[in-house]
Amino acid sequence: MSNEVGLRLKELRRKLKMTQAQLGEKLGIKGTTLAKHENGICYPTGKMLNILSSQYNVSMDYLLCGQGTLFHENKDNSNSNRLKNIIKGDIELEKLFSLVSSKSWVRHAVLSFFQRFKPENRELMEKEVEK
Repeated sequence: MSNEVGLRLKELRRKLKMTQAQLGEKLGIKGTTLAKHENGICYPTGKMLNILSSQYNVSMDYLLCGQGTLFHENKDNSNSNRLKNIIKGDIELEKLFSLVSSKSWVRHAVLSFFQRFKPENRELMEKEVEK
């Protein structure tokens, strides 16, 4: 497993000004288990990701993929509006967008799936997704 997610998890914990034990307690795990996540020994669970996203306003795009900012911004995003205009009228895409937007576990599953790909293939994947 890549240690990039672990490093971003450590960055988050430090920005929250918490020890491993403190954040671990909030996530329902031991501090030693959180240390394993931070060191890339094991991958965060969906439950952990959901808690981080909902309780701490953490961006899963950033935590899992290094895209965007660590915390969600509370402003209207032009990229989001552009995406909504692209999918408008395509019923299947509207349903998918709605599901991914409303269900954090779906969003996390999709991001986790793409996290497994090698970085050198990222550009190729992004081009295919754009199509």
